[in-house]
Amino acid sequence: MKLKQIEIVKFRSIEQISIDVDNLAMFIGENNAGKSNIFRAIELFYQDSVRGINEEYFYFKNHNEPISLILTFDRLTAYDKKQKYLKHWIYNQAIRVKKSIEHNNQTQKYEMTFYGWQARPSESCFDLSRFDEYKSEITKIVKDKGLPDYFKTDRGTVTQASYKEGIAKYIEEGKVEFGEPDWIKNPAGLKEVFADLLPKFYLVPAVKDAQDESKTTQQTVLGKLVNDLTNRIVLKNPKFEEVKKQLDGLKKYLNKSDAGDDSERLQEIKDFEGTITDIISENMPGTKIGIEIVTPELVDLFKDVKITLDDALPTSIDSKGHGLQRALILAYIRAYAKTISTVTVAEEQQEALVKNFILAIEEPELYLHPNGQRKMLSVLENISATDQVLACTHSNFFVDTFEYKNIVIVGREGNEPTNTFQFVDDIFAAESKQEKNRLRKVFRYLSLFDLSRNEMFFSKKVVLVEGDTEKFIIPFWATKFLSKDKKYDLSASNICVVECGGKTNMHIFMRVLNKFKIPYVAIHDVDPISFKEDKPNKTDKEEAELRIFKENEFIVDTLDNTVGKIIRINPELDVIIGISANQADKHGKIGAAFMKYDEMDLNDYPKQVQKILDLINTWTETESVKEIT
Repeated sequence: MKLKQIEIVKFRSIEQISIDVDNLAMFIGENNAGKSNIFRAIELFYQDSVRGINEEYFYFKNHNEPISLILTFDRLTAYDKKQKYLKHWIYNQAIRVKKSIEHNNQTQKYEMTFYGWQARPSESCFDLSRFDEYKSEITKIVKDKGLPDYFKTDRGTVTQASYKEGIAKYIEEGKVEFGEPDWIKNPAGLKEVFADLLPKFYLVPAVKDAQDESKTTQQTVLGKLVNDLTNRIVLKNPKFEEVKKQLDGLKKYLNKSDAGDDSERLQEIKDFEGTITDIISENMPGTKIGIEIVTPELVDLFKDVKITLDDALPTSIDSKGHGLQRALILAYIRAYAKTISTVTVAEEQQEALVKNFILAIEEPELYLHPNGQRKMLSVLENISATDQVLACTHSNFFVDTFEYKNIVIVGREGNEPTNTFQFVDDIFAAESKQEKNRLRKVFRYLSLFDLSRNEMFFSKKVVLVEGDTEKFIIPFWATKFLSKDKKYDLSASNICVVECGGKTNMHIFMRVLNKFKIPYVAIHDVDPISFKEDKPNKTDKEEAELRIFKENEFIVDTLDNTVGKIIRINPELDVIIGISANQADKHGKIGAAFMKYDEMDLNDYPKQVQKILDLINTWTETESVKEIT
């Protein structure tokens, strides 16, 4: 069972959002956009009481508007579908659960309510949520409808218990017609579903005291992960059954068996039990005392684990710095990912004892150098192969442009509510199968070649350029113009320049930005041709030049003018830059551009340079395409 959808209403900065998730989801956005609030909302969904809840939890502190948290789970396994308390909550191959938190103005307390999404029986007499309405008529209902004998007791009477059991069996036999689904308040069995069968949730916070989270109690993320991994480890070990038998053997020496046999029970315990019974019987004749010693389950032995770190001085984790404490949590996650990939047990046994989990981690890049970030991404991807990972990040190492379906952009303007945006469809859906496959391959290698391209998801505006020369020179020009006006500070304006690997690939990045509604300016050369398009017997060189020239029209066709704009340089940017072939050969195009403009007086810059920078900063043209010559 996996999490499919998150719906949050009236929680902190969130008025109403809905997010689709797969096995891996990366939440990106500026500070205070509300990324952490999304994770805290899921954590609250898994909280079983109102303890700690205050007005800070409510939408802009208004506790008169209730919080609604809805999670939808799909990808149900055969084991899930067989579960007694689960199967009646499956609708369209999914399970939908809502938690509502509201403030009771009369009691001045907060109340938490569960709801299950379920289709109701069309006939009210089979709807247990309305049982109080017809419970006095159940004998008549059974008789009038000729319902089976299993609606009655062994004595032939109809009781409330026998009627409810009868309905359950009648539904199982497919004899009850259902209507449209609706929310059912506090339904029987939902608590069992929630506690025992839904995926577990672990949150690794970014700034919470790492010392608290690095302890191994059952309330911390490390303690929960240790316990979860223990379940998986012991399952694959052949000694599991042997140790289990030993623990079961311990039970027979301490307690009576389920059948009441105490022949192997320790005599001292039986004597003590008898003595207490004799004493209490003096005042309460006929009263018997039974002593049951609760013995640990196998996994309980791992609940309290002491971890010592030796960094020249062996001490407990509590005495280490936050960086090392968080490193321990992340190291454990890495070890976890490595271990679960080797766990192989019978599928039914694993499903029975090991539930899927959702790992939510804030800023996994904290305290990690670039190579460490790459390793951590690999770890999270490994975990997501079997479970689910939600991460919020400010690092482009954790975002893959090609895997755009995993990206959730979280935004917020001023005091406005948090909003989210994602695109989970195919950006190449309109293409033929062959062209779709080709474009996907190109997109994939472009994403792998330069991680800086991922920065576009973190930006307020993106400048798309053909190659490395433009990627260098445009920001360089902007830094020079800073002395003239601060508006040219691309970093302050959160504008990034993305190199597209050539003019023919620009449309791929435009498609992504169109779908994510990220503003952009695409800058490309016109590359005019010196011959007519319909010229017969064109040379191979002319055919290649024509293909590049026709790309101009394709780029315009790709443009969504509500999102992006286009600057065409005619004939090409190299002419404006003014680098000779000799300089380019001597220093390389980028080096030659730097040499030329580094010491040039700003007043001597070509007028086209400032025009390009001005259009990047603020588009003042009436048309969406501007040609600069």
